[in-house]
Amino acid sequence: MNHIEEIERATFLELVYGRRQEFMAAIDAGLCYVVKRFYPRELILEMRDLMTRWRRETAPSWHACYDGVPDYHRVNDLYPQSYVKARMRSFYFHRFNERRALFERFKEIFELKNFLAGEPRDAYYDTVPSDKVISRLTCHQYPRGGGWLEEHVDPVSHFAKIQTLVQASDYGKDFRSGGVYYRLSPGADPIMLDERSELGDLLVLSPGVRHGVMAIDPERPLDWEADDGRWMILPIIIYSDYVKDPATKPRGVPTA
Repeated sequence: MNHIEEIERATFLELVYGRRQEFMAAIDAGLCYVVKRFYPRELILEMRDLMTRWRRETAPSWHACYDGVPDYHRVNDLYPQSYVKARMRSFYFHRFNERRALFERFKEIFELKNFLAGEPRDAYYDTVPSDKVISRLTCHQYPRGGGWLEEHVDPVSHFAKIQTLVQASDYGKDFRSGGVYYRLSPGADPIMLDERSELGDLLVLSPGVRHGVMAIDPERPLDWEADDGRWMILPIIIYSDYVKDPATKPRGVPTA
């Protein structure tokens, strides 16, 4: 069975909005859609440049998701208290802060998720952490030299029926080995996605399927200052830290 379906943008949107049950049945069965050219390359490269300049100009930090949380970036180098172990640099944007205009670029994905949840198109778009559920724009850079993400599952919720990953790197140019994958069952062969996608594509799959990032160019020296590596952008709707239920958080899973 082919578990990856490449699809054009207009066809994908017609499938979601016109054949919702068919679409969700395919997602729940383990299909990953690679939506070609969902975003212009120029927009994604502009996002990468913004984040590169930001991390050069400000120190990394971490902030719990409570009212008043700022936009921030952090380095996660096997941080022991992470729900999912990783070696990556992450960037977090919130619509209630000064970079709110960035959300307009990705609003279509938030609207799509709200449609699948049966919610108004702007649901959770302007909420704050004390409302318990917020929209967040998260970006990850996995550096060459061994950036990776533990295999894990994300919570499937009323408002998060799909996982949406905006491809922000070109395989073979920004990195040459490793990358994002998913696995349909413990011990099954990983299904690699980066060789089937390019910068600007949208990857859509179930958040409840096992997935992770294999080590990026592990034979190279680790360089946290390099601008390449494996980048991804995730427009997500999440529970804030006012919700303490562990079931609302991602969790690492054994690979065998």
